[in-house]
Amino acid sequence: MFGKLILITILTFTFIANKCGEKAGEGEVAKRGYAASQPVLEALEKYNREAGKYPDTWVKLVPQYLKELPKDGNDLHYSYLYNESKNVYTLEFSYDGSGIIGITECTYRSNTKAWSCNGKV
Repeated sequence: MFGKLILITILTFTFIANKCGEKAGEGEVAKRGYAASQPVLEALEKYNREAGKYPDTWVKLVPQYLKELPKDGNDLHYSYLYNESKNVYTLEFSYDGSGIIGITECTYRSNTKAWSCNGKV
């Protein structure tokens, strides 16, 4: 009996993890997050080329480098964090994931020039 319960539990979690919901960083909401972030990434790089460093707050991008910052809403929340001593930043958007994922956070790091996403239950 105990063995069947363990097997059912394992199969259930495997099904949920593989079939329910999207992977972190995929889907329509994530696509909107990437699209809204792209102009910010371009503005940050332009600012860095001209100033020799990234801004300590992304508000400094407006209006010279960027018309406006992405606004929280439409299921997305944005944040920017700058590390002055290393002259690196992270740009992040988060949203309610689907299925078992819960909250999804997608983070772009200037030192790797890459996105990474993870889901948190």
